[in-house]
Amino acid sequence: MQLIKPESKDLYYKSLNLSPLQDQLIIVEEIKMNLLAKSCFAPGLIAMISNLIASAGEVDTDIIEGDWFCEYAEGLGHEIYRMQISQEDYDGNISFKKISEVAYQEYSAIVFALEIQSKMLTSKSIIRLNPNGFIFKDWHLFNYFLYIICEDGEVAEDIQKLEMQ
Repeated sequence: MQLIKPESKDLYYKSLNLSPLQDQLIIVEEIKMNLLAKSCFAPGLIAMISNLIASAGEVDTDIIEGDWFCEYAEGLGHEIYRMQISQEDYDGNISFKKISEVAYQEYSAIVFALEIQSKMLTSKSIIRLNPNGFIFKDWHLFNYFLYIICEDGEVAEDIQKLEMQ
């Protein structure tokens, strides 16, 4: 559920008389303030995130001269994709690091996060940013989702069924 103000979180939970673990709440103001704080340490972060979550289409690179603008325009064509992977496509106990390396080498794509979801309780999941040492196992207990930055959905689908060498 999406709420505007942080104070609304307490009101929402009190109105339900349920355990707070049963719902996921997104507080718009908290996200805005966190992004603003992070942008002080990493200038350009808000622009990058905005570009990744919205499609830009074709950009005329003749408008502004310079290599930086061509690189920026190319980056506008990339988006974030969430793709579920399965044991049938990834043999054995493969690592997140290996999948990330092959995705980058073969497709110039960045696999930057992993979502681990319980098969018994699908409302329960955890997202880890760059879990470098993670080994995929216990496929019968968990669903795994990769978060990928790449050019288009076709590239993300190719990574979803990546042929490991």
